[in-house]
Amino acid sequence: MAATLRQDEAIERILEQLARVVPYDSASVMLLGEGYLEIVGGRGWTDPAEVVGLRFPVPGDNPNTLVIQHGRPHILGDAPSEYAAFREEPHRHIHSWLGVPLIVGERIIGMLAVDNLHPDFFTPDHARLAAAFADQVSIAIENARLFTETEKHAEQLRALRAAGHALTSDLRIEAVLQTLIETTRRLVSASYAALGVLDEDGSLSQFHTTGITDAERQKIGEPPKGLGLLGALIREGAPVRVADIARDARSIGFPPNHPPMKTFMGVPIVAHGKVMGSLYLTEKTNSQIFTQDDEDLVVGLAADAAIAIENARLFGKVEQLAITDSLTGLHNRRHFLELAEHEFQRARRYQRPLSVVMLDIDHFKRVNDTYGHATGDQVLRAVAARCRETLRAIDFMGRVGGEEFILLLPENGLEGARRAAERLRQRVAEEPIKTDRGPVSVTISLGVASLTADCPDLKTLLERVDAALYAAKNAGRNRVETYSR
Repeated sequence: MAATLRQDEAIERILEQLARVVPYDSASVMLLGEGYLEIVGGRGWTDPAEVVGLRFPVPGDNPNTLVIQHGRPHILGDAPSEYAAFREEPHRHIHSWLGVPLIVGERIIGMLAVDNLHPDFFTPDHARLAAAFADQVSIAIENARLFTETEKHAEQLRALRAAGHALTSDLRIEAVLQTLIETTRRLVSASYAALGVLDEDGSLSQFHTTGITDAERQKIGEPPKGLGLLGALIREGAPVRVADIARDARSIGFPPNHPPMKTFMGVPIVAHGKVMGSLYLTEKTNSQIFTQDDEDLVVGLAADAAIAIENARLFGKVEQLAITDSLTGLHNRRHFLELAEHEFQRARRYQRPLSVVMLDIDHFKRVNDTYGHATGDQVLRAVAARCRETLRAIDFMGRVGGEEFILLLPENGLEGARRAAERLRQRVAEEPIKTDRGPVSVTISLGVASLTADCPDLKTLLERVDAALYAAKNAGRNRVETYSR
């Protein structure tokens, strides 16, 4: 009777044929939601836009309730006298009314209602005929629903495959998180999505959003910390779905400028039994509540995201190891030289001052021979730490040999660099270093060189600072020497 898989087309064709055997002025097809019937299609309306989407409470003071509750047709011969709604616009023209349930299997999914301007128009025969057509409407709606779900699942699978590829192939954690929330919001038709990532100590380290502008994101400010629904997600490590936030006692802690919310779904991101973040969504775009299917979908995607986040963190640690000296935490030689080359070229291009300081721990072999290599390692770490404390934020430091360190001082000329080197020397010499073998006193020798017009490349600058360090050691150690031709 209705050879189409589109719900609106199927309803239109069935109602067109119904009008031939059950004369009506207008007809409405309504689907049952949670506590309401919503008009999804019909015929005979002056302006369909004013009718489609109208909702009627169930149970409520309307004849629809009787049809849904009893699961059988119901006829009104004088509708205005029985229900106040038929005495008001836009229904006051209706006198006769007939409603029949839409049934799939044993489940009532909605109802079909027809009306007529004349009183006492519909008969039991009309009701039987309408019920037969209602069966056709139910079948058409169910087929359309199954077809839509099949399409939706296919789209979800395509999106999940794409998201899975992005999540597992991209080791940049920011890109991973942005892919996750954008995909999730689209798949479950949410208006807003946000994702927070926790540090190892449980503090919020990253917060990403989608569905709002950057300006709106700035207005929200800091995300809630451990409060309300988000706090429950973190503490309980289990999904949360709320149909009406206003009725949930846990719904506190959202910033005042947060986008308006009624429906809410949150899923923790868990790895090895530990919550490492949370993902939440609000406001389905079709005004429905979040379903168990939505939750299952997001839980699966969050599990993939947990693996991806772990991979990104592992990659970050490996990358850090590749550029860091494992003992002192300073830049290793290779990475320091890369940074230094960049700064050298910048200083040359813009004619800015640049200086290099190289330092060596005096008689370090004696420390190892006297106290052992474990104590020597403690001394190396302590010297590196004291130097870092003395440097500016824009300076950086590397370990380039056993007990040899190098510092790059952007925007610092020869005299300024010499004073900085003297502060470093004093800082190391001023007090013994605490070790497991007791206090150990050490001193350092330092060489200083600065970029000049006749310095063609970084290699030459490093050769000059090395010569200055050699001069400091030859002059008795525990001193600073600057390069001079």
